[in-house]
Amino acid sequence: MSTIARYSFLSWAKRGIGARVTAVDPLDATNPPWPQRASVPVSLVVNEGPRIDRRLALYGPGDIVSLDARAVVRTDPRPDVTDFEPNYLASVEFYDEDLPWRYTPAAATPEHRLRPWIALVVLADGEFERVPRAKAIRVADAGNLFPSPTEVWAWAHVHVNADLGGDPTQLDAVVDANPDLAVARLLSPRRLRANTAYTAFVIPTFESGRFAGLGLDVPDDLDGAKPSWGAGQDQFPFYVEWSFRTGPAGDFESLIRLLEARALDPRVGLRDMDVQAPAPGLIAGITNPPSLGLEGALRSLQTVSTSWPRAGEAFPDRLTTLVNASISSTADPIVAPPLYGRWHAATSSMGSSNNPPWIEALNRDPRHRAAAGFGAEVIRRNQEQLMDAAWRQVGAVLEANRALSIAQLARMTARSVHTRHLSTLPGDQLVAITAPVHGRILGAAVTVREQVKRSAVPSAVFDHGFRRIARGTGPLARRFFGPSRRQSSLVVRLNARDLTASRTAAAPDQALVLDAITARASSVHARVATATMRPALAERHLTSHAIHAVPARPGFRLSTPGERVTPHSASGADSSEAARFRQALVGLHATLEATPAPPPKPMLELDAVRATLVTATDPAHSIASRVLSRFRTAGLDLGGRADPLETIMTAPQFDRPMYEPLAELSPELLLPNVGLVTQNTISLLQTNSQFVESYLVGLNHEMARELLWREYPTDQRGTYFRKFWDTRDSLGGAATYDIDAIHEWPRASALGDHVSGGAERLVLIIRGDVLKKYPTAVIYAVNATWPAGGGKRALGTNVKYPLFHGSIPSDITFLGFDLTVDEAKGSDDVGGSRPGWFFVIKERPGEPRFGLDEPSGAAAAATWDDLSWSHVAPGGSPDLSSTLINATMSDSARWGATAADMAWILYQDPVLIAVHASEMLP
Repeated sequence: MSTIARYSFLSWAKRGIGARVTAVDPLDATNPPWPQRASVPVSLVVNEGPRIDRRLALYGPGDIVSLDARAVVRTDPRPDVTDFEPNYLASVEFYDEDLPWRYTPAAATPEHRLRPWIALVVLADGEFERVPRAKAIRVADAGNLFPSPTEVWAWAHVHVNADLGGDPTQLDAVVDANPDLAVARLLSPRRLRANTAYTAFVIPTFESGRFAGLGLDVPDDLDGAKPSWGAGQDQFPFYVEWSFRTGPAGDFESLIRLLEARALDPRVGLRDMDVQAPAPGLIAGITNPPSLGLEGALRSLQTVSTSWPRAGEAFPDRLTTLVNASISSTADPIVAPPLYGRWHAATSSMGSSNNPPWIEALNRDPRHRAAAGFGAEVIRRNQEQLMDAAWRQVGAVLEANRALSIAQLARMTARSVHTRHLSTLPGDQLVAITAPVHGRILGAAVTVREQVKRSAVPSAVFDHGFRRIARGTGPLARRFFGPSRRQSSLVVRLNARDLTASRTAAAPDQALVLDAITARASSVHARVATATMRPALAERHLTSHAIHAVPARPGFRLSTPGERVTPHSASGADSSEAARFRQALVGLHATLEATPAPPPKPMLELDAVRATLVTATDPAHSIASRVLSRFRTAGLDLGGRADPLETIMTAPQFDRPMYEPLAELSPELLLPNVGLVTQNTISLLQTNSQFVESYLVGLNHEMARELLWREYPTDQRGTYFRKFWDTRDSLGGAATYDIDAIHEWPRASALGDHVSGGAERLVLIIRGDVLKKYPTAVIYAVNATWPAGGGKRALGTNVKYPLFHGSIPSDITFLGFDLTVDEAKGSDDVGGSRPGWFFVIKERPGEPRFGLDEPSGAAAAATWDDLSWSHVAPGGSPDLSSTLINATMSDSARWGATAADMAWILYQDPVLIAVHASEMLP
């Protein structure tokens, strides 16, 4: 058994009663014949009866004719894969860890070798044909195409996702605790050819299984140890099959080893641009120098920019004159170069002292103008797709603009009515007319309705019914007020208290009281109460003195309703209840006499209320508030504009990384002289912020022109493209956009100052097939450290993931990092504080895979990780009986010893390489 990390490999496994088989596997045919079924001794004792000893025969390969497809949990490669690495071995895994040995009619040898009852073979198209009406194949050369039948034990093993501590007996405990931790695996030892179609089959290992699978009667005298191939057999049943195709030669390790760290040619990132005749017939060109170095978005760390403009150069001023003439012309239009960024910078002329430095640098330098022109060309080539996307984004804005236009018309109409009629009314009339909306208008701290309620003016005078009956031309007004009195004067008089709503009611002098109630004997007559008028004690006379003046009541007591009361003599003093009741009345009225009368309500400030109502009902505010309350668009602040009802100007947003259409236009525009990056190169570049900004300004400028032409609701100042690099799926914490909105760029800023991060980014470039074939490889930067006591740099623990990534067809990948050149390169001072940074390319860990490295020539192998097909005896499959070629291993695992050793040797660890930045820099 061998163990790697937390993986454990076992050469075989038998569980249950099959583990009691003791007859050792002969590994080949036998004489006399080997039993077709294994048997184990069993004993039976019933109560006190005699003991019965028998041998119990177990199922063998000849009893199996099919295999449940659900027993298979994984195949490598997956079915229908078209780029499987030819140096790897095909394999199949089963959920039950003992399945390949469950029906083998033998036990393992002392060397831990036990043949499985099934085996995996891989055949190319043309090496087999299918048997009609049977789940079987015919293979004419099975003896050479299949593995050696005496070595089939080496190509099956148990894989446990746990460390068994070197004790195979721990398997049962591990599996009982979690059955998902172990699987059984069959390997096909055949070496595959590149770019070839194959089909894998799981077939029976023993001849008895072959007979059963083909539907033939198994002879009783058939040797149970006889292999199913190697003796001229050509028909084989199969239990599992799947097809795949190999790709070109080279696995991850072999392809990554081809990469070579190089410092790039200084011409990478720079190419000549002829500037002698930029606009024939319009403007003279540049003759000193006759060509400028046109840079790209990426450039070599050794790239040197052309020094320009030189003293006395007339081109910028001539270009300025031409551009300004085209802008200011009121006659026929002049076809001239555009002023890139004019709407975003809010300028109408080139060369103005008020222009920000970035717009002058962009438009006066032919190199930057060319980059902006690339952006304009991208828009022209993709204008239909871009406009389709823009119209999809505008969505409800068109409907909103329609509503805003209607609101503008309503505002104009209502403003005329408000100005001519409503705002000229006196306060009392305006308050009366606007009464229905008093509760929705805030006057000072409370609403106007609450102000009226707290004032001397009764709220009823503003009621619709009262105003109707009290209108000046109504019958009541004509009858009571005469033709010269207006109803609205009621509000003024009520407010001034010259008029009251009603007089205070006086208490009556006499009250109706019940002296006696008599009832006639006849039940058919109603009871009749006789009533008398007695002087009433008016409320205003109910004082403490009046209560004391009431004669004494010696027979007074409180009774419950319905209780019969017996009259008492009227002479004498108050009873105890009468005294307490009299005292309570005295106290109550003393308190009432001490409570002051409520103050009169204040007058309503009609002038202030009128001013509030005039302002609140002004259509400039009321209609705008009403309409804008319907909009709930996130990030849309309509109320903050000078005119909130002005139609909406919107700017579409495009999140596509815009380096992609630039590279589609030509890879040379993204990285000039890209052809000088040789195959299988890993190196470093840096970004060019001035190019990126110029290109993005050109994109946005041309898109603004296109939107205006298509009557899109925009003001041409939107920044529609803010993303140049691809930051999708980035783990480096990159900003969402590469630039801020262009119209927000500081007026004093220079070209190249607006890219996120500020400084140029270090970019790792890889040219080769490794990332083309393995696009999921993990790439990151990790700090270097100096080991204690000196020595080579080692990997640290501080990891930086790429900020952005991209590709240039067909085999170039680049990744940007938040590192400067000095940080990455570091210093060669051993033990110093600046050891620099490594760039790591790591194969993404996945399911276990098995195989050998691609041939490595005459290189000797000192570890199993270095073992390649060139170290194994030539042939279609590894020869376990032969010694390895040019390989001396010191590991405890031995070639061809056990199936567990072979699994250990053939297991392919994920590969990682680390390249220090100093190896890629000059």
